[in-house]
Amino acid sequence: MTKSAVELTKFVVFVDGRASLSATQEALIPLLTGLCNELNTSQDFILEAINKVFDSHKGVSFNTDFAVSQATSLLNPPAVAFTATKKRVAEFIKANHQGKKLADGSVERPNSLFISNKGKGSKGLQRRSDLTAEVAAKLQAEAEAE
Repeated sequence: MTKSAVELTKFVVFVDGRASLSATQEALIPLLTGLCNELNTSQDFILEAINKVFDSHKGVSFNTDFAVSQATSLLNPPAVAFTATKKRVAEFIKANHQGKKLADGSVERPNSLFISNKGKGSKGLQRRSDLTAEVAAKLQAEAEAE
């Protein structure tokens, strides 16, 4: 028996000493349905976790993998849902990212939550609201210096 099969045996329901597929399904479907519903309604929780990552590293930008990993850990999913949750966090960031640079120099989603700069001297993934505050502070400092 494979390691994954051995791990799954703890979820199998036995009837009269024999593994019962129907009894196992009957027992697991409500649990899996609840888990799926919880994950599917978690967009607000994902955003909250990502914001906590950015808040705890105020003014710092980092690679997307770091943000995904940290936010997933904050969500504290059960071990069986960790990979799926991590994927959902990554998809959330991608869906709320500026997107590709267009031929005219603009970006696909100019009002996105997240932006990133790539290439030499890039700043990595940033929360747009932090960038706006950072730019405003820089402009204020320049104005005060004059």
